[in-house]
Amino acid sequence: MKLKGLKNDWFKRGDNLAQEIVATIREPLLVLDRGLKVLTANHSFYDTFRTTSEETLGRHIYELGNRQWDIAPLRKLLEDVLRRKSEFHDFEVEWDFPAIGHKVMLLNGRQVRRADGGLADMILLAIEDITERKRLERERQQYVEKLQRMVNEVIDAMVFMIEMRDPYTAGHQKRVAELACAIARELDLSEEKIEAIHFASILHDIGKIVVPVEILSKPGKLDEIEMEHIKIHPQHGYDILRKIALPELVYPIVLQHHERMNGSGYPNGLSNGDIILEARILAVADVVEAMTSHRPYRPALGIDKALEEIEQKRNILYDADVVDACLKLFTRKSFKFPVPV
Repeated sequence: MKLKGLKNDWFKRGDNLAQEIVATIREPLLVLDRGLKVLTANHSFYDTFRTTSEETLGRHIYELGNRQWDIAPLRKLLEDVLRRKSEFHDFEVEWDFPAIGHKVMLLNGRQVRRADGGLADMILLAIEDITERKRLERERQQYVEKLQRMVNEVIDAMVFMIEMRDPYTAGHQKRVAELACAIARELDLSEEKIEAIHFASILHDIGKIVVPVEILSKPGKLDEIEMEHIKIHPQHGYDILRKIALPELVYPIVLQHHERMNGSGYPNGLSNGDIILEARILAVADVVEAMTSHRPYRPALGIDKALEEIEQKRNILYDADVVDACLKLFTRKSFKFPVPV
C-alpha cells in the first residue's frame, strides 16, 4: 500500500481526532490495522528509533527495524487485542535496536476508540523507553544487596564476639534462628516478619557482651547478684541493636525474648498479650535449643526433655500456639537442628 493510500484510508475512517492525538503524544506511538501493518506513527516514534515514515508506514510491525517486535508472546498479545477485544500492559522488550543500541522498551496496547465511542479495527501501541529506569533499578538493587552484605558481616562479627566470650553457646544463635523461623512459617507469618525473627534470633544474646565472662562460664548455680546480670542482657541487647538500622520489629523481639506468659520472665515482667508473638516464638525456640545443648552447669538434656518442658509449661510460660507448632515440627515434620560444622 502506498503512503498516500494509507493516509487516505486513515482519514476516511473519520479518525482525524485520533490522528492528532497520536501526533502530539511525547511517547512513541504506532497505530496498526487489523493485519498488524503500521497505519501511522508519531514524531516521537521516528525520533526515538531514528527511522522514517518511508521505512515504517505500510510495513508489518514484525518487519520493522531488525525484527525486534517479532516475539511470540507479543504476537499473541497483539493478535488478541482485536480478536478478543482485550488490551495489554507493561510488556517488556529488551533488544539491540538498530541505530539506538541496546534498550529496554515497555509496551502497552489497546483497541482504538473512535470519536463516536465505537471501537475501530485498529490497535494503538504505546512504547516507553525504560532503559534508564531499569539501569537505576539494577544499581539500587546492587546497592541494597551491598548494604545487606555489610549488615550481615557486622552481625556475623557480633555473633563471633558473643561466642568468643561464651564458647558453650557457639552456634546457639544460628540453631535458634532455624527453629524460630520454622515455627513462624508453621504459623503462617509473613516473610517480612520471618526475616525480623531471623535477625532477632541471630542477635538475641548480643546483650551478653556486657555480662562478665566468669558469670557466663560459671559451672555451678548463679547467685542472686549474678542472675541480675543475666536478667538485664535483653535490655542491653535492645540498647546495642538500636544503634544499627535493622527491621523495626527486631528490637522488641530481642527485648522480650525472656518474658513469659504468666509474667515471671524478664527484664520487664510482661505477660500474655503484652508480649509480641514474634518474641513468644523466639522464647520457645531459645528454650528448646538451650536444653538440647551442653552448658557449663549441666550436660545436654536432649530433645525429648526439651519438648516435654514446653508441653508441660504450655499456656503457663509459653504461648500455646507456638508450643503446638514447635511440637508439630519435631514430632510430625521431622525437624532437626543443623549439624554443627
